[in-house]
Amino acid sequence: MEYVAEIKATSDSDPLRLDDWMAYIASADDFDAILGSPGINPANGQPITLHPPANAVRLIISGSEVGGFLWGPEDQHCILVCHAPGQRDLVLNRALQIANVLNADLIQWDSTPPA
Repeated sequence: MEYVAEIKATSDSDPLRLDDWMAYIASADDFDAILGSPGINPANGQPITLHPPANAVRLIISGSEVGGFLWGPEDQHCILVCHAPGQRDLVLNRALQIANVLNADLIQWDSTPPA
């Protein structure tokens, strides 16, 4: 997946809120939880499943994962947008829908995310 954009509040509105993003996730039928991955518990060396946060989701279209959305760093109040190869336009269109519902802007990056 390649990160290509972020959704941030418009300059004349309050910052995005994690609660609003979580409510949006719950209402969307094309989102799915990101699957856990195997890992090792550093405390005891035992195998465990690492689960991503609930604020990170996969975008599923016609049964295939085409992109994802993730709540950004705590101090940024944004949603990061990523896409699978060849799915950039489809995912950016969905990101624009999200931005419109949340009264936010979709900010596309030319190549890499801002620091």
